[in-house]
Amino acid sequence: MTPSVIVIYGASSSGKTCLAKAIQEELLPSVWLSFSLDSIF
Repeated sequence: MTPSVIVIYGASSSGKTCLAKAIQEELLPSVWLSFSLDSIF
């Protein structure tokens, strides 16, 4: 299996988290790691 990275970039409150959750729930066959840079800084 080839590792993959999906990067979602956008302004604050633009729906990045909702998009990441929708991609994970609907399109990906297994659970992926999702994190926000806002939660790191």
